[in-house]
Amino acid sequence: MYQRERMKKIINHQFPDRIPAVLAARSEVNRKLIRYYGVENMEEVHRILGTEGWGGVGLKLDSKEFEERCNGKLTGDMPYAGREFIFHDSRTFEDQWGVVRRVGSTEKYVEWVTGPLVDATTPDEYDFPGPEHIVNDPDLETKVKDLKERGMWVKSGVMQPFKLAWQLRGMENLLMDYIINPEFVRGLYERITETFGEILARCTEAGVDQIGIGGDIAMQDRVFVGAERWRKIDKPYLAEMIDRCKEVNPDVNVFIHSD
Repeated sequence: MYQRERMKKIINHQFPDRIPAVLAARSEVNRKLIRYYGVENMEEVHRILGTEGWGGVGLKLDSKEFEERCNGKLTGDMPYAGREFIFHDSRTFEDQWGVVRRVGSTEKYVEWVTGPLVDATTPDEYDFPGPEHIVNDPDLETKVKDLKERGMWVKSGVMQPFKLAWQLRGMENLLMDYIINPEFVRGLYERITETFGEILARCTEAGVDQIGIGGDIAMQDRVFVGAERWRKIDKPYLAEMIDRCKEVNPDVNVFIHSD
């Protein structure tokens, strides 16, 4: 039984041959697993561990200006390794959103430094990439079909609006905005969900089994902003993105990661 069959049975409250176990690790962990087991790729790691990796597709945003400014990439097994960035110094780098991070002294973690909306009084001060910046993939439907034919559960996902917002704005600033400046939060979320919702809708149209909205919005026992504020501010924007996809395909499955 292929993983896609297992997932369909689980979602339909039926019994598969075994419970699907998905391994979704960071890229540096994947590289270490491949070296540890002496194999060529993650497919072989999954076979050894009895785990599965979902098939993933997505659409990128036009980042030509950022790519032209890139001046290096992180190497080794540290987080973000293999990707190009704009380096401010040997340990500090900027991504395509304008978010600046720094590699920790142990090279095991990356810390947030600043974002383009830290000192802003309105979200309009940041030129957020709208749907017109989505790079269309004419082969998207074919890629989805190919993954399904290989027996894979096919997903596509975007960040939680909260996650991208705090990276652009700063965690403390955003949490204060929820209380003293909620219209700033709503204005930023409108921009984020317009673009991310379009990405998910296009992937749904291409035939993915599942759309995902992922990013830490919670601790072990509560959401960061409190349940009442989350329902009032965040929930409508998540519902908007999900509704757009359900209009395209009522049967598309929804995965939300909250931590």
